[in-house]
Amino acid sequence: MTARFLIPLLVSLGVAGAAAAQGYNVDPSVGTGGAASPIAVRQCNGSVENPVPVIAGCTAIINSRQSTAVQRSAAYTNRARAFLRRDQADRALADFDLAVMLDPRNSRAWANRGDFYSAMGEFDRAVEDYDRAIAANPEDFEAYSQRGNVRLMSHQDDRNPFVIEAFQNAHDFPARFCIEVSCRFVRQQ
Repeated sequence: MTARFLIPLLVSLGVAGAAAAQGYNVDPSVGTGGAASPIAVRQCNGSVENPVPVIAGCTAIINSRQSTAVQRSAAYTNRARAFLRRDQADRALADFDLAVMLDPRNSRAWANRGDFYSAMGEFDRAVEDYDRAIAANPEDFEAYSQRGNVRLMSHQDDRNPFVIEAFQNAHDFPARFCIEVSCRFVRQQ
């Protein structure tokens, strides 16, 4: 009976210790397996301009036994973005993969992974992820815009039917959310 509680506690402390050794201030709830604190949530949702606290806060949420799959998916997405900011692409991709596996309806996880693939020049994979983001949330105007931009970049032809189709659903979104060239192109159709 004691081993049943002691082993998960030791594993949690080991994870917390490893994160602390890398310079991340880990939330104390990581060691206890309890709910992530409001501080961890605030850190995880912080700006990736300062990725260390984002990574620490998201790690606390991911390791919390009380976090739901949806919460973990969001935390993995935010932590992946922070890892990208630290030029840790392998860790970022692993977190994006976990985010979409935990919650396939997390459109931002799909779109952010699409951004990752786009930056790597893997345009077909990026478009697939944007398509999945749109399927998960048809109201995700950013995914429409991102998909259209990738198709525009990869096909190098703004009259291509793929590009026209990519922006057709995005044209009703507020102009401030559109990339100027993309929205102007759609409005000319």
